[in-house]
Amino acid sequence: MFSKIFKTLICLFIILTICLNFKVAYAQPEPPPPPTYTVQSGDTLADIAIRFNTTVVELLRANDISDPNFLYEGMILTIPNLEGVSGDINSNIVPIGSSLRHLVIDRYISLDEISRINKLTSASQVYAGASLILAQTAEDISANPVPTRLSLLELSANQQISPWVIILSIQQPDRTMLLPGDYYPGTIDQASATTNLYSSIVQTMDIYPLPLVQGQTTVVRIKTTEPVQLEGNLAGNNLFFVQQDTNEYVALQGIHAMHPVGLSEFSLSITASDGGIYSISQPILVAAGKFRSDQRLIVDPATIDRANTEPEDILVRNVISQFTTNKLWSDPFIVPIDVPPGVYADPTCVTDRFGNRRAYNDGDFDYFHTGLDLTTCGNTLNIYATAPGRVVMAEELVVRGNFTLIDHGWGVFSGYGHQLEMFVKEGDYVEAGQLIGFVGKTGRVTGPHLHWEIWVNGIQVNPTEWLDNQYP
Repeated sequence: MFSKIFKTLICLFIILTICLNFKVAYAQPEPPPPPTYTVQSGDTLADIAIRFNTTVVELLRANDISDPNFLYEGMILTIPNLEGVSGDINSNIVPIGSSLRHLVIDRYISLDEISRINKLTSASQVYAGASLILAQTAEDISANPVPTRLSLLELSANQQISPWVIILSIQQPDRTMLLPGDYYPGTIDQASATTNLYSSIVQTMDIYPLPLVQGQTTVVRIKTTEPVQLEGNLAGNNLFFVQQDTNEYVALQGIHAMHPVGLSEFSLSITASDGGIYSISQPILVAAGKFRSDQRLIVDPATIDRANTEPEDILVRNVISQFTTNKLWSDPFIVPIDVPPGVYADPTCVTDRFGNRRAYNDGDFDYFHTGLDLTTCGNTLNIYATAPGRVVMAEELVVRGNFTLIDHGWGVFSGYGHQLEMFVKEGDYVEAGQLIGFVGKTGRVTGPHLHWEIWVNGIQVNPTEWLDNQYP
């Protein structure tokens, strides 16, 4: 009898244990799927790793990839080390003039959430050109209720203060709502508030691309509500603004191929028609240009002797320092050599790329290639003007050989080096595609080719950009 009761109790205990375990297992929610990223054209694993604060090794491990070169457009990658984040994500570049608070308001995401996902420890980590991961899906937004907000109209009525004065006092442009906990002064000096940059004068301000990149051309656009005078500085270069449209101003600036990677500075000063001066200064990121090192080049020692190179560099810089407000081009630049039908000049006709680090004879790799070297791949020696402009130099130089410079306006120049013959002279106006010389091997060369370069506001930039893009 006792044995039957004992067996019955054992059975009940086993059944109860199974049921409890089942309930516990059933109550456990399934973990959310890890976040994913869809590979875009031009992406590399290194770029993606930087964008999402991880490493190439961790990306390879999370996606079971054995070959780091196995990457294609549309490929879906799992992004590791992002706890509490799911769905398809992307990174967002912080625009000029933005801040953490702007992102909180615009994206309906909490400051704690942005900081946690991006591993931020200080607001100083948010600067123009920085890459931040933000909420990307509708599920993310609906799961986090929009915080209760305070109407500026309601606040201004209670305090008997103009809503615009409140906006200026907290230095927040184009905002009609305030977040709970926002601070505003109890007493507001309207005169001092209106000296803020974000008065009714500036409508938009944009810098493209962000981040800045070594060797690339940067476009700065400012749109205002009235005529103004602008002065600015970007990455150590004074900006020259021209008026492109009614109250719309633009400046082009090259970023030096050897500019230090990291934070640089952008500053802007605006003088209004009433004499008021408004200013802004913000850190801005400079990214690496992904250049390689060339093989060591053996050249005539006279062509690397500073006694020869420095006077030549000064001569050329004096010419390209000229700034003319008349823009002479309207289309993308054209390839300055003959190219066979159906062939794209880059890479077929390119023998050496812009920005590559160079060492001459027994020296160090402390030079960089200032242009693009092009062969005679079209079976002619012809050199053509890459865009309309005026010839400002046509001289025989030690390093550049027979060298022609064309001014296209707005601080943009094209240069053509090592020519066998030059068919234009200083002062000539040329059209795009006009024959200006023959390919040769004069100056510092190891063989016949055209050295083609583009200057933008005193800085040499990658010429291929000007073939592929319409500036500004």
